[in-house]
Amino acid sequence: MRDTLRSVPQAAEEQRGQSLSTHARRGETAAPNQVRQRDAFFDNVKYLAIVLVAAGRAWEPP
Repeated sequence: MRDTLRSVPQAAEEQRGQSLSTHARRGETAAPNQVRQRDAFFDNVKYLAIVLVAAGRAWEPP
């Protein structure tokens, strides 16, 4: 009865550990963590949007 009252994080952790051990038994290795580089285009677009909003807020019609 006690195992049916496990918390969700605890159950997820046990399931994660079980799936890792399953892959280890098969002889599979985990894929190395690949670090994705940020796309400079979207950083520039975000910066431009911030500048345009600031300029729009500061601008007062004559």
